[in-house]
Amino acid sequence: MNENGSQSNRAPVTMQISVTDRDYHCAKHVIPHQLRTLGASANEVLISVNRYDKPANTGSLNAFLDDLSEEFDNIRLEEVDYSREARQWISDTFFDGNEYPLFDHKGIPIHAFIEPYTKASNPYLFRLECDMLLGGAGPWFLEAIRTLDAHADVIAVNPLAGPRIPGANYHSNGYPFKAVGGEAFKVDLFTTRTHLIEIESFCQSMGSLDQSPPKLMKDRVYSRVAGYPVVNHLEILFQNKMRQGELIRADFGGSGSLWTLHPVYKTPQVLSQLPRLIQMVESRELPDVQSGQYDLHPGVLGETDRPTRRDELKRIFVLARSRISSKRKPEMLRSEYFKQTST
Repeated sequence: MNENGSQSNRAPVTMQISVTDRDYHCAKHVIPHQLRTLGASANEVLISVNRYDKPANTGSLNAFLDDLSEEFDNIRLEEVDYSREARQWISDTFFDGNEYPLFDHKGIPIHAFIEPYTKASNPYLFRLECDMLLGGAGPWFLEAIRTLDAHADVIAVNPLAGPRIPGANYHSNGYPFKAVGGEAFKVDLFTTRTHLIEIESFCQSMGSLDQSPPKLMKDRVYSRVAGYPVVNHLEILFQNKMRQGELIRADFGGSGSLWTLHPVYKTPQVLSQLPRLIQMVESRELPDVQSGQYDLHPGVLGETDRPTRRDELKRIFVLARSRISSKRKPEMLRSEYFKQTST
């Protein structure tokens, strides 16, 4: 039985989910959960597969996504496009026609986050990382669109960040404002983990991004060691542009009090308990220790294997060794170099 329901009830939204082959062991649990929670109410679910690294084994993810496409009739699968035309559109739209970094100083994608904007077949796009959990329900897309359209200073609408403590102050210096349909807060931060935007107005407002370096010296050193461009996270570039234009993001629960939860560390312990965690989120049975927090609290699953400082130093050493052996340089991860070495 198809789980999408009547097409007439769907909002004019492309629900866009980003995934790589390395995400498979997490995504195979989380994406079906995301689709159960919100997928049925979107006109389209665009699953963007980023294969910049051209992995040797793509069979597991391909089979999983093919099965999802059989189950949900509004899914469209696309690989992220690194063609000359795609790079030129991003350059013209966000970087004044200049070359730009494909990745930031931590190796987190910039190109692959933006490129799906060109693939959406609806005016609104709801971006979601493939590891983001969703609590609550309701007709959130229609209510969030109404909130976005009603406030000229709102550039993006997100679900509430984490399960709420009733009456408590909102984190991230968010302050409440009146929105039809549910609790809402204005926040002057941006996140690439999730956001609902009107694509055309967002692109117009976010043009001429400043390719600023990260502020912390340790981040600059990390990028040099690992061979990544010394450029801030995309969400910081967007956030700086937001503040210049006196724009804000709205965190909005809607009538179903929709919220997100992010399991930051995909350790073996967390991956083995993901089905149980998803069940707790969907049945609204998370322990009190999680309330008011948007990243997964270690006490929820009794985590004991989170990375230590020593693990991080070991990772930097591995990255440095990989960079030396591959002879990769930061300029090789920018659009202009890629343009010269590919078709």
